[in-house]
Formats: sequence, C-alpha cells, structure tokens
Amino acid sequence: MSDQWMKDLLNSKITCLTQDGKLKAHYQLDSVTEMVEEYDINSNVLLVRKWRKKSTLGSSSTSWEYELGEDTFSPGKINADIRESNVNPICVARSSRDKFEWRIRNLNYPSTVFSVSIENNEIVVRTTNKKYFKKIKVPDMTRLGLELDPAHLKYSHSNNTLLISYKKPLAVLEAENVVLQKLRSLPSCGSGDSPGDCAQQ
Repeated sequence: MSDQWMKDLLNSKITCLTQDGKLKAHYQLDSVTEMVEEYDINSNVLLVRKWRKKSTLGSSSTSWEYELGEDTFSPGKINADIRESNVNPICVARSSRDKFEWRIRNLNYPSTVFSVSIENNEIVVRTTNKKYFKKIKVPDMTRLGLELDPAHLKYSHSNNTLLISYKKPLAVLEAENVVLQKLRSLPSCGSGDSPGDCAQQ
C-alpha cells in the first residue's frame, strides 16, 4: 500500500459539514488541489468524490471533475445530459460498501457482444461489433499502489446498461475505514449551511 496518499489526505486541511443526511468533507490537499467527498450518514457509503484545481494563473476552476457520482444540481449539465441521453453512452462511477461500480448507459447492443477485461491495470470494455471501446481507471487502487485482480471483476448487461463491478480488496476497505474514523474524530461541525472548520494543521 502506498503510504504517501494516505499521509497527504489525512494531513490536509479538512472542513466538514453534516447536511441533508450527508457528511460532506472538503480537503485542501495543497495550494492548488481541492477535493470534496459526500457520505451517506446512515450507511457510510461514499456517494460523491470530486476534484478541482487552480489554473496556472491562480484562479480556481468553476467546474468540478467527478471521480464518483455525478452532478445532479447544474441546470446546464442536466440539459446537456438530456440532449445526449438518447445517443451517447454515459459512464458513471459509484461506490458501495464492498465494490466499485460503473454504470454505462445507452449501450443498445446484445449482451453477447460485450467483453470486459483488465489490461495495464485498467478495466477495458470492448464490443465484438467494434461499436464501443472504453478504458476505465480505478483511482482508489492506483493511489494505494494496488494491482487489479481479474478474479474481482464482474459485469452484466440489461436494459441498455452495462454494469461493471470490482470487489474492493482489504487494503482499500482498511483505507476507507481510516478516513471515516478521521472524519468522525474531528470536532463536531454541526449542521446547516455554514460549514465548520475542522482543519488539522
């Protein structure tokens, strides 16, 4: 396991907020990189992880890059998704208690044409009709210096959606537990619209 990622994460400036049944944590990892996570407060399942970096001129990007979950609050994003929903495949990464999951919608092909494998430590999706090809990275595994194991990979296709799952290894589960314990150990941030500063210096 790579210790550097966990050290950087746990030693970052963390601001947290409990709101709408979610634990929301903001990490200032360095002077240019910030990350936000949202956990379901009852199940402790990670719902969202998104990133934003400052430009070379020092200004923050107005948009977030979603690693897990998707943007459900931006009108422009929703309208774009509606326009694309009938044509383009849309891949959304999710996390459950014991699996990483990816749902690729709008794949209107027979189940028999799909092939999902691991190549160069990435998940690769192909179709025998050569209509679709995608490489999927698993950042949690990469950050911890872990190799993907084909035995942990499963997939199925139904209702024009390809569902891919990868069983989390013990090292990932342990790392997730360490982060949750860290968040729980921070001073109470209360609830409402104003986040409390739970920074660890």
